Amino acid sequence: MTKSVAADPENPAPFAGNAAGIIVLGFVVDLDDQGRPRVDFNGNPSPVPLVALTTSPINKGHISKQVALLFNNGDLSQPVIMGFIHNPLDELLENFELAPSEYNITDGGEEVPKEAPKQTEIKRQDDNQVYVDGKQVCIEGAEEVTFKCGKASITLMKSGKILIRGTYLLSRSTGVNRILGGSVQVN
Repeated sequence: MTKSVAADPENPAPFAGNAAGIIVLGFVVDLDDQGRPRVDFNGNPSPVPLVALTTSPINKGHISKQVALLFNNGDLSQPVIMGFIHNPLDELLENFELAPSEYNITDGGEEVPKEAPKQTEIKRQDDNQVYVDGKQVCIEGAEEVTFKCGKASITLMKSGKILIRGTYLLSRSTGVNRILGGSVQVN
């Protein structure tokens, strides 16, 4: 019978000796020079991630994904990736497509509306800055609103979902930086 072992920071090796038939959760850390996945897990007997066998192809898109591991002949130094742990957030981000732009970009890099804009209270100071008068600004879309700049975007959806995408994300606070949710997943 196969049983699952959760990572416990106070008990680095939750199983002693033989790990035959025990499912251990780990992460794909990177790929080696030959394209083989290297994994790390709670109870890893090595100070560095181990090269793992796998039951399905793995590429750079799988780096940092959580995996279910078994061990060849129960040997902790011979991990075998049995599959990936499903994470709905990963699926959402993989299927996320940026909303099409409402502007055409000229050869000079200027954004020109695809349609004639409606009357607005926004004042353009020059080609690179837009100012809005007032103490509070509300930008509202019936279904969703997307802010884009290069590879970065923030999308607000009617359902209450907020999607933040980018190549680097920094959250900095001089006061409390809270993360609240029904559940919070890291990695």
